[in-house]
Amino acid sequence: MKTKLFLLIGIVVLMFSVGWVGYPQKENSRWEYTVVHTFSSGDLQGQLNSLGASGWQLVSATEHDFGNPGQRDVTSYLKRAK
Repeated sequence: MKTKLFLLIGIVVLMFSVGWVGYPQKENSRWEYTVVHTFSSGDLQGQLNSLGASGWQLVSATEHDFGNPGQRDVTSYLKRAK
């Protein structure tokens, strides 16, 4: 009984390992990047919407506040597949 169980487990493991090795691997994706600098949030939204329609994806954004209510610098980092 134990021999049959071990044999069955061995066959299942072998089937999965052969299937995994035969599974096609994805090619490495290639990306292109761009950086966008804006000085107000209204400009940023329009730029990001336009870039998004062109296939760009926002990866990260940083904001620098200059101390004045209307003065902010936002730097956005975007990528898209080549």
